Amino acid sequence: ECSGQSMGGNWMVFILPQMEQSPLWEKAAPILNTNNPLDSMNNVFGHFSPVAYRCPSHPWDRRSNVAFRALEHMSRANYAANYGSGDLTASYANTTGGVFTMNSSVNIRDIKDGTTNTLLVSELTYVNDVTADARGAWVYSGMGGSAFSAGRGPNSTLADILASCSTTTEHPCTTGNDGTQIAAARSFHDGGVQVCFVDGSGRFISENISQTIWSALGSRAGREVIDNF
Repeated sequence: ECSGQSMGGNWMVFILPQMEQSPLWEKAAPILNTNNPLDSMNNVFGHFSPVAYRCPSHPWDRRSNVAFRALEHMSRANYAANYGSGDLTASYANTTGGVFTMNSSVNIRDIKDGTTNTLLVSELTYVNDVTADARGAWVYSGMGGSAFSAGRGPNSTLADILASCSTTTEHPCTTGNDGTQIAAARSFHDGGVQVCFVDGSGRFISENISQTIWSALGSRAGREVIDNF
């Protein structure tokens, strides 16, 4: 029986052993099924971000490590998983959506659009301040923390929608409830973002890509025909 409220560990936590971060994983694993694992993980290594999780083009903002899961104290990273092309509710309600979502299990056979045409991970930037902005908080499973939506184009001028955020020119944002949350892929590279597809290939995607095509790349089973993007 479960009690309390928590999102548990996310994809960035679970791949720590494969990223040669076994000591961090050994600290995280025992607390993933506790009542408030996010609190506990933040206390253990919320101030630490593996180098492999950080883009060299983005100045790293080390946060102070304090008790509790206050977003302003969670360390930042620059990569986010594909939650599909809708908001947070759509990410776990739509069976044709992205590759990741909360409490999900997606196999290669579920990638009906093909592994070369389905986004796995993209870049994500964050605000270098000490406000409670979720973006880039790598141990946070929610939208904007370690997940993005293809419902916003790369480096979109449309505002992200998050429970708590600090809006800037490069990081437009407005607040909204959990179900409506959405966050764009963003980077400090000129003109676009780096992405990784399900087949393991990497590619630079222009911020001028058609929203229709970008949304199609965010779905795993939409049966869209995609060419020359």
